[in-house]
Amino acid sequence: MDGVTLAQINISPTYIISFSELQDNLGQWRGYADEGKGVAIGFQSKFFSSFSPSPHRYQIPLTDESCGFMKILYDDESKKAFINTIIQSMISATPFEKNSSAIFLAHMACIFKHPSFTEEKEWRLVFLPFEHPSILQEKYENNKKINPNIQYINRNNRIVPFYELNLTKDAFAHIILGPKNPSSEYDISNFLISNQLGNIPIYRSRAPYI
Repeated sequence: MDGVTLAQINISPTYIISFSELQDNLGQWRGYADEGKGVAIGFQSKFFSSFSPSPHRYQIPLTDESCGFMKILYDDESKKAFINTIIQSMISATPFEKNSSAIFLAHMACIFKHPSFTEEKEWRLVFLPFEHPSILQEKYENNKKINPNIQYINRNNRIVPFYELNLTKDAFAHIILGPKNPSSEYDISNFLISNQLGNIPIYRSRAPYI
């Protein structure tokens, strides 16, 4: 690493959105859908076709923006294999490529989870809006916005940056209403149509949850 450690590298935020292979799961309703009052949105598989599950979909060295659809790794052996793949790519790399690979590896901590979460069968769409530290410093000194595409929201008294994911109605496969969701299928359908999202199939959860 030519004397550069991960602690010395300027790591920009990692932006993620989480998905699950599970469609109507009681644990998911309890943990992520307001105790069953929310909804589960199903997506067409073609929505993910432009995002390769391979880590090589990411640009190394990171030069602009990198994005990939990746399966969460739960067991230690899978995590070690992933890390070793990145480390092996560093052996004959240039100093800049090594630094970029180190940054990439730091970002990829977001696809590692404890084995106790294995039943969630999670995938994540990971977005890395990379800019070289020298460019960030120049923008900072000239009072320029770091990235014009970043938006912000106030969540629990904290300013949280985010990117909008542009979706079309073709991306959606179905909507499942949670076991405690008080809305009617009729109202949800009218809401979708009024927002130009078309006639998306709507179902009620079959999970027994009182």
